[in-house]
Amino acid sequence: MPAPDPADLGPLAALVGSWEGDAGVDVSLDRPFGALRDLVLQHAGAISGCILILIEWERERIELVRQLRALGVPVMTLLVTEPQVARAMEAARKHGESAPDHVLELGKVREGLAKLG
Repeated sequence: MPAPDPADLGPLAALVGSWEGDAGVDVSLDRPFGALRDLVLQHAGAISGCILILIEWERERIELVRQLRALGVPVMTLLVTEPQVARAMEAARKHGESAPDHVLELGKVREGLAKLG
């Protein structure tokens, strides 16, 4: 899936932007996911929790979540994706399959974030 246009992320882009200075958050669409995985796992013992905002949900990302949780790190996953993928993720969750904690549809990110409370 191609990277979403930052304009499609709406309030999520602003939210991540507000975290950049405070929590060492960085938006990275041009580096391989393995680099993020390695960095997060390297520092897992020093973090109290992890919020992963993802644009793909596949084996490598699922494994990172599994590894963090196995280390006792609380993890919240947010997947930002197209509507048809969002529906598939919701169906997967209902059938007990691996799915992100929350799915945010492109173009409806604000509404999705509002549902999180």
